[in-house]
Amino acid sequence: MNPNPLKPILLNSAALNVLIIGYGKVGKRKAKAYADAGAKITVVDPNTSANQMDDECHYNARQNDCISTAPDGDIRRSFIFYSMPFDVFIQSEAAVFAKQHLVIACTNDTAANQLVQEHCLRSAKLFNRSDDHTAGQFFDMMYQNEAHCTIGVSGNGESPYVAKYLFNQIGALLTKSTVIERIRLLAAKTPYLKARHIPYESIAHLDQISLEKIGDE
Repeated sequence: MNPNPLKPILLNSAALNVLIIGYGKVGKRKAKAYADAGAKITVVDPNTSANQMDDECHYNARQNDCISTAPDGDIRRSFIFYSMPFDVFIQSEAAVFAKQHLVIACTNDTAANQLVQEHCLRSAKLFNRSDDHTAGQFFDMMYQNEAHCTIGVSGNGESPYVAKYLFNQIGALLTKSTVIERIRLLAAKTPYLKARHIPYESIAHLDQISLEKIGDE
């Protein structure tokens, strides 16, 4: 059996430029999720006109793009929209494409998504295809930020049902007071433990009271 090639990582989204190709239901969800995490969002969709954007932007014919008119404070105000097909975008806005770190192809056109994939491979861009999870180099995980940790699960791009089941199971575990207290203690004792190169296995067996006393002597 081949080893699983998937390697989960945490990205600092505030440092990312994310290109969304296709602004339908999936594209809107992806764009908002990355924007909420701090990423700069660029959207390419030939249908981003004043009548088709749910009042999120207005069409600027001179610049051939859309300017967000979402309410003040709405994350969508920071989006940059290009109202054109991807093949036109890649020719006329090559410099914009070159600045992108992640590319997400989520149109309902397989050929268009394939074209995005080809350009990403040629340009060494990390990409995701919503219509084929096996084609891209990344896909999103379900995650939740807690006080001292981030919990993330994935169905390996194959089954959101598996991911949701695991996510709910872990979420239930994190509501237990003993688990919450254990996490708090481990976070508080981490500087002491790391400074002395004490491995987790050496303290895993300790009860809460014993763990609390570490470093107090």
